[in-house]
Amino acid sequence: MKNTIIVFALIGIYMGCFAQKSSRDQGLFSLAPKQSVRYTFPKRIWLDVSGQMGMVSDQIALGAGLNLHYLNKNRRHFQVRYNYVENMQFLSSTYAYAVSDIGYMTGWLRARKYSVMEVAIGISCVAGNKPGREIPDYWGSDYAQDSFVTVGIPIEADIKCMAKRYFGLGLVLKANLNPAASYGTLGVELTLNGPN
Repeated sequence: MKNTIIVFALIGIYMGCFAQKSSRDQGLFSLAPKQSVRYTFPKRIWLDVSGQMGMVSDQIALGAGLNLHYLNKNRRHFQVRYNYVENMQFLSSTYAYAVSDIGYMTGWLRARKYSVMEVAIGISCVAGNKPGREIPDYWGSDYAQDSFVTVGIPIEADIKCMAKRYFGLGLVLKANLNPAASYGTLGVELTLNGPN
């Protein structure tokens, strides 16, 4: 699991720092669309932190996330995302979902003087626990916990008001589509050292 996370992080760093130079030199398809020229500053790194509420499978869930963004000198936007979601099953911890995903994303970014909008998609490694087989007991039924590791498609859309580039606050929609435990959440996101 640890090795998988390290591999995904290295892939994201490689794509952000080196892959774009290769595509310019060889005329290859770009891995990320070019972003707004007027209001985005090249070679910028910024951080998003979010808290969310939504659904994992058919359960109400709470989540938290961290996104590290990189805008290279050609204004191509790349990011590495980590997100964690857990359902609110307080009375029975064995009927719980706990889902983590870490992955690489890219997409469309529009920065204005006092706002930032973004839509991104990518690929991620998804791991966690979900309810397994049913175990009957004296009080009814309980569930075993099954661990899983799989590949997912992370999706994200956000809109934020910015106080120049130093601080931003807005809404974020996050999701991950995967065969084990797909989820979707809506939350509040804080941006530090934004792209505008």
